[in-house]
Amino acid sequence: MKVVQSLNQNALLVNNDGNECIVVGKGIGFGKKRGDVVENKGSLSNNVGKE
Repeated sequence: MKVVQSLNQNALLVNNDGNECIVVGKGIGFGKKRGDVVENKGSLSNNVGKE
């Protein structure tokens, strides 16, 4: 998953195989910049929005 935008320290907007998702997890956004890669771990919550 590639970071599109950091929303705050606990939430990121990511591009996951062409789908934009909001990923929520404790401290997941700390120090992340646009283009960074985030691995999907079991403690993350994915929220997929449909257009």
